[in-house]
Amino acid sequence: MAAVVVTSSKRFGYNIDSIAMSDTVRLEESVLAGYRPNIQNPESVTDLMNLLDAFVEVGWPEAFNMAWRLDEVYR
Repeated sequence: MAAVVVTSSKRFGYNIDSIAMSDTVRLEESVLAGYRPNIQNPESVTDLMNLLDAFVEVGWPEAFNMAWRLDEVYR
């Protein structure tokens, strides 16, 4: 659901908000830490990537770092 909300609100500048970016990174860290088995299907990984991509597009370093860590899903 978060991926849909962020993707839909990019046109309103949501992805340039530092608080939104911080919350997104924290959400993804939580998901990776606590729900890893539940997100190993292709649809969930795509949602994680789309969510981060909204913030990577505008150059947030924290989002870049989190995107590089997504390989943890498959370890």
